[in-house]
Amino acid sequence: MRINIGCNDLKLPDFVNIDNDPVVKPDIVADASHLPFDDGSVDEIYAGHLLEHFAENENVIKEWHRVLKTGGKITITVPDVQKSLLLYSQGEITLGLLNRVVFGADDRVLQNHHQIFTKDILLLQMNPYFNAQIVEDSPYAFFKVKWQTIAEGMKI
Repeated sequence: MRINIGCNDLKLPDFVNIDNDPVVKPDIVADASHLPFDDGSVDEIYAGHLLEHFAENENVIKEWHRVLKTGGKITITVPDVQKSLLLYSQGEITLGLLNRVVFGADDRVLQNHHQIFTKDILLLQMNPYFNAQIVEDSPYAFFKVKWQTIAEGMKI
């Protein structure tokens, strides 16, 4: 089983698409920090632009570790504040976009950000649970933007 946690309107084919908002019509309505799966029952997890919405990331990452099989793959995409600040200073993104990267969107309930990320912060949070590394791209990343960071890992 492959799961796309926090799918919003961006459904992945061949994945069980999960979101806590029934309005987006996910396959399963569930909170990302309390998944309705048995321990070690998931082969692969994708979480795109979700982790920054939690004030307490370790509990969320522990939950994803719990459901993932040993050797299972996880891909996490987050907005990267360091990349965003550089792009803003170079005139490649607007102040409005920079603010959305840092603070989140206001077009949906609960879209504010509680955590900022850089490559190092993401790896520090993932590596106690997954053997993770930064990658340049992912076939699952819907947004191909310079201001995000993508990490892939395996459950250890």
